[in-house]
Amino acid sequence: MELFSASAAWLIFLLSSLLSIGKNYFYRADMPRKSAAPHPTPHVTIIIPARNEELNIERCVSSFLKQSYPRDRLEIIVVDDNSTDSTAAVVRKVMDDHPELKLITAEELPAG
Repeated sequence: MELFSASAAWLIFLLSSLLSIGKNYFYRADMPRKSAAPHPTPHVTIIIPARNEELNIERCVSSFLKQSYPRDRLEIIVVDDNSTDSTAAVVRKVMDDHPELKLITAEELPAG
């Protein structure tokens, strides 16, 4: 009787192990696989805060524009934080060729 219950326990263990592996355990290479539907590419927004970055902003923005992400799913926003140099002008120059690039001017800083 002990031998039967031990064998039954091993059989149950073996079957549960095989079932937990899933359907791929029984997959044959010559069987067609169902392909999952492609996931839509998410919309990505990159926000770049900039204050007096006239010397660096073009290189920074250009590095994001060189990404291979789909252009219709990408938005790059530069927030000019009241720069006193030509940061906004540099961004506007780059915007001429890149509709995914936007410029926002932040509100004036409060006194103090």
